[in-house]
Amino acid sequence: MDDIVKVVLLAGRLLTALICEYLDWAGLGHTLKVYLPECNLPKDFWKEELKDFSNKNQYDSNKNGDSGPLLLEVLEGYLKIRGAW
Repeated sequence: MDDIVKVVLLAGRLLTALICEYLDWAGLGHTLKVYLPECNLPKDFWKEELKDFSNKNQYDSNKNGDSGPLLLEVLEGYLKIRGAW
Protein backbone atom coordinates (compact mmCIF):
# COMPACT_ATOMS: atom_id res chain seq x y z
CA MET A 1 0.00 0.00 0.00
CA ASP A 2 1.31 3.45 -0.89
CA ASP A 3 2.28 5.74 1.97
CA ILE A 4 -0.22 8.37 0.84
CA VAL A 5 -3.03 5.82 0.98
CA LYS A 6 -2.03 4.88 4.53
CA VAL A 7 -2.04 8.53 5.58
CA VAL A 8 -5.47 9.11 4.04
CA LEU A 9 -6.88 6.00 5.74
CA LEU A 10 -5.45 6.98 9.13
CA ALA A 11 -6.68 10.56 8.76
CA GLY A 12 -10.12 9.28 7.78
CA ARG A 13 -10.33 7.05 10.86
CA LEU A 14 -9.23 9.91 13.11
CA LEU A 15 -11.70 12.33 11.54
CA THR A 16 -14.48 9.77 11.91
CA ALA A 17 -13.53 9.30 15.58
CA LEU A 18 -13.59 13.08 16.14
CA ILE A 19 -17.05 13.29 14.58
CA CYS A 20 -18.29 10.38 16.71
CA GLU A 21 -16.97 12.00 19.89
CA TYR A 22 -18.74 15.21 18.93
CA LEU A 23 -22.02 13.42 18.22
CA ASP A 24 -21.80 11.65 21.57
CA TRP A 25 -21.00 14.90 23.40
CA ALA A 26 -23.86 16.73 21.66
CA GLY A 27 -26.34 14.05 22.76
CA LEU A 28 -26.95 12.85 19.23
CA GLY A 29 -26.96 9.16 20.11
CA HIS A 30 -29.41 8.14 17.39
CA THR A 31 -27.33 9.91 14.75
CA LEU A 32 -24.24 8.14 16.08
CA LYS A 33 -26.01 4.77 15.91
CA VAL A 34 -26.79 5.43 12.24
CA TYR A 35 -23.42 6.99 11.37
CA LEU A 36 -21.17 4.15 12.57
CA PRO A 37 -22.81 1.38 10.52
CA GLU A 38 -22.77 3.70 7.50
CA CYS A 39 -19.00 3.97 8.04
CA ASN A 40 -18.79 0.21 8.45
CA LEU A 41 -17.26 0.60 11.92
CA PRO A 42 -17.99 -1.07 15.27
CA LYS A 43 -19.99 0.72 17.97
CA ASP A 44 -17.26 2.16 20.19
CA PHE A 45 -14.28 2.11 17.81
CA TRP A 46 -13.90 5.88 18.14
CA LYS A 47 -13.14 5.76 21.86
CA GLU A 48 -10.11 3.53 21.31
CA GLU A 49 -9.05 5.54 18.25
CA LEU A 50 -9.02 8.80 20.23
CA LYS A 51 -7.27 7.11 23.16
CA ASP A 52 -4.54 5.86 20.82
CA PHE A 53 -4.22 9.30 19.23
CA SER A 54 -3.95 10.93 22.66
CA ASN A 55 -1.29 8.47 23.81
CA LYS A 56 0.80 8.77 20.62
CA ASN A 57 0.69 12.57 20.68
CA GLN A 58 1.00 13.05 24.44
CA TYR A 59 -2.36 14.83 24.46
CA ASP A 60 -4.18 14.91 27.80
CA SER A 61 -7.84 14.52 26.91
CA ASN A 62 -8.81 15.37 30.49
CA LYS A 63 -6.86 18.64 30.70
CA ASN A 64 -9.98 20.72 30.17
CA GLY A 65 -12.30 18.49 32.14
CA ASP A 66 -15.65 18.15 30.45
CA SER A 67 -15.27 21.30 28.37
CA GLY A 68 -16.01 19.60 25.09
CA PRO A 69 -14.81 17.21 22.43
CA LEU A 70 -11.42 17.36 20.76
CA LEU A 71 -12.99 18.45 17.47
CA LEU A 72 -14.12 21.70 19.10
CA GLU A 73 -10.62 22.25 20.47
CA VAL A 74 -9.18 21.76 16.99
CA LEU A 75 -11.67 24.24 15.54
CA GLU A 76 -10.98 26.76 18.31
CA GLY A 77 -7.23 26.48 17.70
CA TYR A 78 -7.70 26.98 13.97
CA LEU A 79 -9.90 30.02 14.50
CA LYS A 80 -7.37 31.53 16.91
CA ILE A 81 -4.59 31.09 14.34
CA ARG A 82 -6.74 32.73 11.69
CA GLY A 83 -7.57 35.59 14.07
CA ALA A 84 -11.28 34.86 13.98
CA TRP A 85 -11.66 33.85 17.64
